[in-house]
Amino acid sequence: MNSSDHSALVALAGRQGWPALSLYLPTHRIGAEKLQDRTRLKNLLRSASEKLVADGMRGTDAEAFYAPVSSLLEDDTFWRESSLGLAIFVSETTTEIMRLDTSVPEQAIVGDRFYLRPLMAARSGDRRFFALALDRAGSQLYRGDGATIEQMPLEGVPTSLADELRFDETQRSLQYSSVPAPQAAAEGGRPTGAIFHGHGGEKDTDKINLERYLRKIEVAVSKTVACDTTAPLVLLGVDYALAMYRSLNTCNSLADEQIHGATDELAAHEIHAKVLDALQPHFDRETDTRLAELTEREGSQLVSRDATKIVVAAAEGRIQSLFFDDSLGPFGTYDRASGSVEDVCADSPRYLREDGIADASAASDGECGWDLVDLAAAETLLNGGMVHAFSGEDSPVHGVVALMRY
Repeated sequence: MNSSDHSALVALAGRQGWPALSLYLPTHRIGAEKLQDRTRLKNLLRSASEKLVADGMRGTDAEAFYAPVSSLLEDDTFWRESSLGLAIFVSETTTEIMRLDTSVPEQAIVGDRFYLRPLMAARSGDRRFFALALDRAGSQLYRGDGATIEQMPLEGVPTSLADELRFDETQRSLQYSSVPAPQAAAEGGRPTGAIFHGHGGEKDTDKINLERYLRKIEVAVSKTVACDTTAPLVLLGVDYALAMYRSLNTCNSLADEQIHGATDELAAHEIHAKVLDALQPHFDRETDTRLAELTEREGSQLVSRDATKIVVAAAEGRIQSLFFDDSLGPFGTYDRASGSVEDVCADSPRYLREDGIADASAASDGECGWDLVDLAAAETLLNGGMVHAFSGEDSPVHGVVALMRY
């Protein structure tokens, strides 16, 4: 999986049952540290193995459990791609690997469910987008987010404008008109049923051909991209192509932001960087709008900063929006039957288990249940609420705060 989009996050939140292994690893784009990333992953897997064994799994079974991740250690192609972090999730039935555009603390978590709080904070909001690079020599559609970008197929679109016109030998715009054969003969002409009139000259013909090409692209994009999606569609290209495409566009998600200039020599990673830079004001506006709504209702019964109450409300589907930072805890156990939270503590546990500590004898060491903010976030997602996570010292939210539906 290349993209940590909303649907993938919901799917991860819904997968429950021991063992669930969550791995977070900071990685590097260049330099000597990039060469050490494989070693760091190997050491992280060793730590995960120790935790799985301590929680009751045999050593050989632990190695087989995370074997798909171990195989990455020998995969040169995987390590050629660069990012600032990795999030890896392993269960008995699935292995999910996500590249992140933000560094994350190195950690291995074993529990009854995946630990998603660092992933959500690393995403720092929904930064999904589509990008359409327009070019006569071949237009390309991309899908991306803050960390990755991938090319998408454009069904039914010629590989280039020249390919579109390869059967048009004259490459001129022609007007066709029918004249009845008897009338033509009466006027002294040949008894033919068709007369062709060239018009407009080469410049007009070129414009008509380009419009025909872009129209096919627009139809394909509309079918490929969900035009009512919250992910903006960004155009890249020369000015006249951008203007013509906008005149043909039917997608509501087409962004006002666009990138001017030829695209034929731009690599995917360059397009990725340009699009993220262009869309930053768009992403900032989305965050500001959500925070403004929270501020407006601060002090009312619809806003809570109590993690224990928030977990209960999330499980009951009462949270509209959940805001939190990338810190840890508090930790505790949530009883679904009684709807109560118990054994709340601030200490970071060795094993995060929703249903209690892994080893009762370890309670004296300050180990307790699951990260309540992570649990609240998962329940909010599963019940259709919105999750807004922030990372770093500039986070506008400290701890957790919830905006209730009622």
